[in-house]
Amino acid sequence: MSDEGDANIDKYYQLYLAQLTSGCDSLTCTSRHCRSSPNFEHRDKQLQIIALELAEDDSEHLCKHLSPLLTNPKNIEFLAKDAISFQKLIRQQHLSDEDLNNIQLSFTHVDIFCHILLGDDGIITPNNLLFDDSMIDDFYKGIKRNPKILSEYKDFPQLIDMILAKPPSLTKIRGIILLLLLYGVHTCKNYINIYHTVAAFQQIEIYVLFAALSNHPLLLSHILETTHAFIRKYLIDNPDEHPHSTSMHVIAAVMQMFYTANLNFDVPLPSNVFYNEKFCDKLDPRCEAELINITSFSYIIMPAILSLTFKTRTIEQERVLKSIVGNFGRRNLDIRVRRDKILEDAFMQLRNSRSLPFELPIKIHFEGETGKDDGGLSREFFGLISQQMIDPSFSMFTVVNGSYHWFNIMFKGDPGYFKFVGTIVGLAAVNSYNLNVQFPSLLFKKLVGKKLILDDLAEIDPAFVQQVKTFDGDWAEWGLSFEVSVQDIDGTLKSIELKKGGSDIALTNDNYKEYIQLYMEYYMITSIEIPYQYFERGFKEVVENNDKMKASETLKCLSYDELQELVCGSQKFDWSEFKRNVKYSGQYTPTSKTIQMFWKIFEEFDEKQKRNLLTFITSLTVAPVGGLKNVPITIEYSGEVAKFPSSHTCNLLFVLPDYKDEQKLRDNLLICLQNTEGFGAI
Repeated sequence: MSDEGDANIDKYYQLYLAQLTSGCDSLTCTSRHCRSSPNFEHRDKQLQIIALELAEDDSEHLCKHLSPLLTNPKNIEFLAKDAISFQKLIRQQHLSDEDLNNIQLSFTHVDIFCHILLGDDGIITPNNLLFDDSMIDDFYKGIKRNPKILSEYKDFPQLIDMILAKPPSLTKIRGIILLLLLYGVHTCKNYINIYHTVAAFQQIEIYVLFAALSNHPLLLSHILETTHAFIRKYLIDNPDEHPHSTSMHVIAAVMQMFYTANLNFDVPLPSNVFYNEKFCDKLDPRCEAELINITSFSYIIMPAILSLTFKTRTIEQERVLKSIVGNFGRRNLDIRVRRDKILEDAFMQLRNSRSLPFELPIKIHFEGETGKDDGGLSREFFGLISQQMIDPSFSMFTVVNGSYHWFNIMFKGDPGYFKFVGTIVGLAAVNSYNLNVQFPSLLFKKLVGKKLILDDLAEIDPAFVQQVKTFDGDWAEWGLSFEVSVQDIDGTLKSIELKKGGSDIALTNDNYKEYIQLYMEYYMITSIEIPYQYFERGFKEVVENNDKMKASETLKCLSYDELQELVCGSQKFDWSEFKRNVKYSGQYTPTSKTIQMFWKIFEEFDEKQKRNLLTFITSLTVAPVGGLKNVPITIEYSGEVAKFPSSHTCNLLFVLPDYKDEQKLRDNLLICLQNTEGFGAI
């Protein structure tokens, strides 16, 4: 055989070997000699021998969808030069004629553009599109600083069209991801076309997209920023866009895809980074509530883009609609309680939960009081009853990690009380009221069926998690067996085996992973199994298992962190937002001397004092969904300067005497703060 023939065989051998081991660029390949094809017939064979046999037949069996980096090696050489030119462009350094030519070719040649920012010289695969994180970050920030740098490339719009027109392939998906990174470069039309393409992805394309985003969390963060900027611009440019236009549906669908990919991260991004307020402003919560309850399309089935504020408004509209329909003549879920027997009275009325209309708005009636519940009494009810639920004398919950309330595994009382607590939590969620209790995130992860990991245990046992994460020695040195010690209700310690015969199994380097897993399962699952099962039953009977109607379809769509904020509120307080939404009555105005002194003193308070004053006025210990702008207090004038300030927590009314002396105002406010549980409250 001639040298030329040997060279050809060697060239084809390399191509066939790549084809047999890595596959091709296509996601719909049918070649029986290509690993990417479902018809591939060489699994579990000696691929080097097969590659050599195929190479002897020249290119007859070469897949026509092989990576352009394989079929045209010059592309790899060019990408190496192109990377240098891109770095100059991004850093705004001087560009030579060669640099300009390189960049021009990148934005006119599909195969080149789709392979920029490669992490190495390998071939992209469905599981790894080979993005380089540092190059992605530099590229994104450079384009964001100056999006006009690409405007001079007139062929760029045609490049977009060519990428979108390609059949399903790895190159196409990589190119689309790169297009999504171009902050401020595209026209709205281009963006919409890109999103339409992504929304129409086949399942295999979605898999590749998710794998790429899961491998590169930074990539998703940048794409989200670009996406939010586009949505805002699109809706500003199209003020008459119908809320349920095809484009609006596509935008929501793509954001939902990004959110789903995010769930594969070890530490997912919080739900709120997917919210788009501008998008929500186009929608009507009542309309979405009506649509979701008549089995039509509603954004509630693709909720990632919807803010928690919008979702709570939709939950409220669901309650309103169901109260109109009625439940055997009932318009509300009425609960009557005595203030001094609030826990016992509520327990007696809610214990037969399956017969109660939880889908209806809750209305609280305090015995012996004439107040009408317009929301204030319910807010007070949930605040008071949650405080009693976690009272140490009741011993149902214990404080862990300094702040979280967790099931007391040594509770000896009626487990039905945990079902009652679950019912209260469900009612608080359905009716959008916060509880004065801080449950850890892992409780809400359990409620939505999310898998628990070691980091979740850190919320209730941070010391153990810190130890196992930082330990790098001989595990036998711990001197432990497969058992744990727990404190009984009388203070005595008792040992519990983590597995059968665990007391006789020593911890070693060979079994430490099993020990950690069993330890996690014990504290997050096994030890609380009975109280949690009762709690979950009470919660779910409210939100999803009612025989007559489900309390809320929207509530079922919430993520665990949204559910946690809905029930437990937020620890983030925007005090400037709080001040902006205050109203004044009587003789007070924002410029009144006493009001000016009040805000001066308030600004000088530390964070704890500000939060105590919020509690004094509203009974709230946390910020509700949407922040403090949703706590519109009124400061009312009083001429009785001999009295202390007082509050009507049900009406969010703060009665402030018209003190003329700043020190007296400060002293009296500080006295109020020392008595936030009940002093001066009406």
